[in-house]
Amino acid sequence: MSTTLSIFLFAGITAVSTLLGGLFALRYKKALFPIIGFAAGVLVATAFVDLLPEIFCLLPPTELNVRWVMTFVVLGFISFHCLEKFTLWHACGEGENHFEHHQTVGILGACGLSLHSLFDGVAIGVAFHSSMRVGIFVSTAVTLHKFSDGLSMMGILAINKNTVKTSLLWLGINAVCPLVGAFSTFAFSMTDNTLALFLAFFAGLFLYIGASDLLPEAHRVGTNKTTLLATIGGILVVFIVTAFFKG
Repeated sequence: MSTTLSIFLFAGITAVSTLLGGLFALRYKKALFPIIGFAAGVLVATAFVDLLPEIFCLLPPTELNVRWVMTFVVLGFISFHCLEKFTLWHACGEGENHFEHHQTVGILGACGLSLHSLFDGVAIGVAFHSSMRVGIFVSTAVTLHKFSDGLSMMGILAINKNTVKTSLLWLGINAVCPLVGAFSTFAFSMTDNTLALFLAFFAGLFLYIGASDLLPEAHRVGTNKTTLLATIGGILVVFIVTAFFKG
């Protein structure tokens, strides 16, 4: 099997996995709070267990130090906070404007997840350019992770009062992004320095969305055992996937 065909096939599988995760969340929206709790666990764990370790693996051959990396983590965290509050300042706090504020916050979160999906695709492309074995290894990990991404995407949009039509649109965008990212690797290459800083920014972004937006919303009606277990389950899923497929 050629490199091009392999990239197309496995990036396509990740797209299907994302769609299935999102449609699962939509189908079982009556269980929204546990799903949101699960999504929060996935995002927080992705930042700590997936992105940050990946960054530290990139550091030795670069001239970056840990302080620069953590600065970009903070920038990712605070930038989403500022964007969220900026939309709030332009709302009156009630009625239609307040409703639009929630929708904007949901879309900002969806943008962050879509950008992350783009870089997941880049990871697949780079891996297959390295070797078939590494490509299959990386794409399998990404595919399992993308189901959770689909859940997270729908959870973020749902709690911020976006319509089903808007949620499905962004789910489609998120699903296509790995394909775009994978095939972009035929056109350019990214330095380890740039990739490390991008990943650090996304880590901060995911920490804010998971800890500040999703977790409080998941427990808004009171903490229950199911929601708490779902949050822990989201963390465990990321831990198991990264531990098993990344050694």
